[in-house]
Amino acid sequence: MEAAGTKQETGGQGTGVLLQSSEEWAARNRQLSNTIRCLITRHLHVVSGRALDVGCQAGELTDAYGDNLRLEWVGIDPDIQEQTRSPGGALLQHGFAHKIAFGDGDFDCVVFANVYEHIPP
Repeated sequence: MEAAGTKQETGGQGTGVLLQSSEEWAARNRQLSNTIRCLITRHLHVVSGRALDVGCQAGELTDAYGDNLRLEWVGIDPDIQEQTRSPGGALLQHGFAHKIAFGDGDFDCVVFANVYEHIPP
């Protein structure tokens, strides 16, 4: 049974309970997306007008990263079974970080956040 305000997470190593409330999780995601958007804004050199979010989940953070950046976003995640769209319209599809099915120069920006904890040392 899940305690109020917690989020249940399962993984290959077992089951755990994250102690963050929904509000804390939302604040964390706002801060993360604002920080990444600022980095993109500061360092982006637009050529293709496209950006890739590796490990995009359902695309909520993808949409937040791209807010007001005028980039066409694509997200890949191994948990996505069939091509879909994020709430903000980014194309989301099945894919893995170690097998990116795009060519060199297809994207001006690649975001790789919320993924490191899933990669074995």
